[in-house]
Amino acid sequence: MWPGAEGNLATSGNTSDSSDPAPGRGRRYAAFLSYSRAVDGKLAPAVQEALQQMAKPWYRPRALRVFRDDASLAANPGLWHSIEAALDDSEFFILLASPQAAASPWVSREVEYWLAHRSSERLLIALTDGAIEWDDRAGDFSREKTTCLPSVLYGAFATEPRWIDLREARRVEQLSSRMPYFRDRMADLAAPLHHLPKDDLFAADIQQHRRTQRLIRATVAILAGLTVLLGVASVEAVNNTKAAIKQQRVAEEQRRIATVRQLAALGDAADALGNPRRAAMLGLAAVAISNNSETKANLIRVVEGTTINSTLIDRIGSVASMAITSDGRTLATGSFDEEVVLWDLSDRDHPVRLGSPLTGAVEAVAFSPDGRTLATGGLKGEVVLWDMSDRDRPARLGSRLATPASWTGLVQAVAFAPDGRTLAIGGINGTLVWDVSDRARPVRVSAPESGAVDSLAFSPDGHTLATGRGLFTVVLWEMTDPSRPVRLGETPEGYQGRAGHAGAVVSVAFTPDGRTLATGSRDKTVMLWDVSDRSRPVRLGEPLTGHTDRVESVAFAPGGRLLATVSQDKTVILWDTSDRSHAVRLGEPLIGHTDWVESVAFTPDGRTLVTGGRDKTVILWDLSDRSRPVRLGEPLTGAMRAAAFAPDGRTLVTGSEDFTVKVWDVSDRNRPFLVGEPLTGHPDWVDSVAFAPDGRTMATGGVDKTVIVWNMSDRRWPLRLGEPTSGSSLSFAPDGRTLAINRLDRTVMLWDLSEHGWPVRLGKPLTGHSAPVEAMAFAPDGRTLAVGGTNNIVLWDVSNRDRPVRLGDPSIDGLELVRSLAFSPDGRTLAVGHVNDVILWDVSNRDRPARLGEPLTGHTDWIESVAFALDEHLLATSSRDKTVILWDVSDHNQPVRLGEPLTGHPDWVESVAFAPDGRTLAASSKTKTVILWDLDPIRNLRSNLIKRACAIAGRGLTLSEWIATIPDEPFQETCSTR
Repeated sequence: MWPGAEGNLATSGNTSDSSDPAPGRGRRYAAFLSYSRAVDGKLAPAVQEALQQMAKPWYRPRALRVFRDDASLAANPGLWHSIEAALDDSEFFILLASPQAAASPWVSREVEYWLAHRSSERLLIALTDGAIEWDDRAGDFSREKTTCLPSVLYGAFATEPRWIDLREARRVEQLSSRMPYFRDRMADLAAPLHHLPKDDLFAADIQQHRRTQRLIRATVAILAGLTVLLGVASVEAVNNTKAAIKQQRVAEEQRRIATVRQLAALGDAADALGNPRRAAMLGLAAVAISNNSETKANLIRVVEGTTINSTLIDRIGSVASMAITSDGRTLATGSFDEEVVLWDLSDRDHPVRLGSPLTGAVEAVAFSPDGRTLATGGLKGEVVLWDMSDRDRPARLGSRLATPASWTGLVQAVAFAPDGRTLAIGGINGTLVWDVSDRARPVRVSAPESGAVDSLAFSPDGHTLATGRGLFTVVLWEMTDPSRPVRLGETPEGYQGRAGHAGAVVSVAFTPDGRTLATGSRDKTVMLWDVSDRSRPVRLGEPLTGHTDRVESVAFAPGGRLLATVSQDKTVILWDTSDRSHAVRLGEPLIGHTDWVESVAFTPDGRTLVTGGRDKTVILWDLSDRSRPVRLGEPLTGAMRAAAFAPDGRTLVTGSEDFTVKVWDVSDRNRPFLVGEPLTGHPDWVDSVAFAPDGRTMATGGVDKTVIVWNMSDRRWPLRLGEPTSGSSLSFAPDGRTLAINRLDRTVMLWDLSEHGWPVRLGKPLTGHSAPVEAMAFAPDGRTLAVGGTNNIVLWDVSNRDRPVRLGDPSIDGLELVRSLAFSPDGRTLAVGHVNDVILWDVSNRDRPARLGEPLTGHTDWIESVAFALDEHLLATSSRDKTVILWDVSDHNQPVRLGEPLTGHPDWVESVAFAPDGRTLAASSKTKTVILWDLDPIRNLRSNLIKRACAIAGRGLTLSEWIATIPDEPFQETCSTR
């Protein structure tokens, strides 16, 4: 690399400046360029310049730094230290390969130093002269036919590295990075330096170019405007400029709104076409561009609408097989791309890749029952055992298993017996059985099958081996003595009316009890077989149909009553096999893969389904639907009609049809229990309950139109305060000192509870309501009381409790059947249950309430109750349609329904109440029950929305995808945490 030595080192040479970006990984240089100055003295600078300028932001002198020594340096011993420093400070090594570079001692020394201190994976080759040829048999470059590589590179690569051809470029006198041929080759080199796929790098380069052009145009326009201003120097010109800037901002905002709505429409289309991962990517992009309630609600809908839990895409090839350890912590994926990747599944939401991939063509993988051994099978009859004691660094156990000389075909299946001492392998050449008691010295003990075998499985007791054959049948083998397998029985072929498959059986699986065998075939069907009598398998019921292409894999969940099947039709189908003769498909096929689905497995707890396919992804499916609220324990019974939480969150009080009030301890939300004896005093049903904010006072109202006030200081022994008063609906003011009670004469009376809770009437009744009062609610500041009747709502200023003043009237458009009211925690919004809908009103100006957005629709019968959670962003509504609906009201102008309605209530849901911490919702039904709902799933989804969506999608839009979809928006990495 020095003068007279023909070698030359790559690089910029000079010190860096602060405007340069870090090339990655904290190193000063993205690449070190090594070459022969004698033949590539002109090409090397062009390569350096092209690499540094590709995808360069306008405000930087270069996109990254490439080290190239272009000075005439004397070959002195001290100079090598500066070269070493540059090598140590470079992320990649680029060799311009030529016969002259191969002969250069300095190039060889640079390469040798790199290999000694770094990885060959970071060494990139660009051929400028000579020839390169790889010898597959030797697993190395051909020494006879390769003429351009230093000798130290022979044996340095485990597999053939990718290299680019620059021989044509060296013949061009004036190279430009905009020449299509040269630009394409430079993109090949630059992509790894930028840690981007080549297409994304091209897209980034295009986008940076467009930005520069827009900046130039904008600068010209501004300068022109300034020229006008300076020339005219008028106030009018200044005002016009301000107006233009304002208009530009409005136009930008309108463009963003249009963009996110375009993304929402594209996401809906992707979802409808069976690509929820693409829908999640588009939703993430929309949130990145405009983080508002509309974009978040659309993303929530996508996340809730799929059972995908997470998608693995990191260095996964086309997945051919998968296996999960018995503890559920480790997943192995074998790919057609000659790698096995290991994953830690301890956190199902965020699986982590373990160590480096295990190499070798892999069609089949299996873990031993104790998880200590992994068996992999691939091309040419190759089977390897791996020690999994250190999951990050699996160690190969001895050499490959010695298969017969005739075994030259693909190994398609491997399976351990339940005792872990026997391993069966199946392939094009038949079946082999091995004793692996000594893992380092496996012994082949038998070869029961000589025909092509596509699949195999041991029964749970290990006594039977099922082999799925290319001849459309499954053979059962007695394996009590693995060295002497005995053929027991065989399923029939599916021709001439016989009850068997009409295609190769490519997957088999036993139920945990060993009585049932599932078989998947290339005839697009799945069959269940009763194998209680191993000598005579009997088909159970009709074949399971639903897939439209070959079935590739089948698996039973641990309980044996759920079967999963996957197919080349890109779908996953779940089947209820509780009745073995009448298996039933559960719901619609699971959609998420974009190519053949090759493999399927359940985690040991049965909560997660794992599938892998040729789309180079592994998807984890959540079978527990964790984003939906979950019913807690059994319903509380006792003829209940109303429920309210005490402020401590530990106490729930219910009103009942048996004329009593019951107090419940809900500290353990799954096991509530009664506290003390039921409270009596009402002569009829109790249908309303309310607590004062301090929790020490409670009021209950009944159908008998009486209200009783209780002292709840000791919830075991509540004390009645004073005599019952006339009324039914009731509401406490936030200070706990005032109680509003409606009366039969369409008026509302305020009561003072200051004197130790003993009610004292305040002033005169609130009059002027045109219909019977159905609902009341105090604003959080205690200054406003909303009173709802059959056809209107009246707002009262109760700042002076003795002289309330009537405020504006929000019944602008006329209301019908107002049965429930609730203020948001900030007091600025009033929710009104109106017939079948809910209307939100802006009451920040109490004299002039304004209606917000469109009504909240979704219920099919009268709204009975509305309630806000204390976090302001969640609203619950209940109805006579027997459902509860949750709404995200982050943007009160555009509330969004969260998921599907909560069902399970046997009759009208008459009231809903949030616990103070927002984790629990109580819903009381007309049929005398209260159901408690766990809201943690929906709360967790809302607080971890981006993380969940990224887990589902596996990644955000790539740069090329972004530019192809929304070219006018600057690219954003939406899933940078993954």
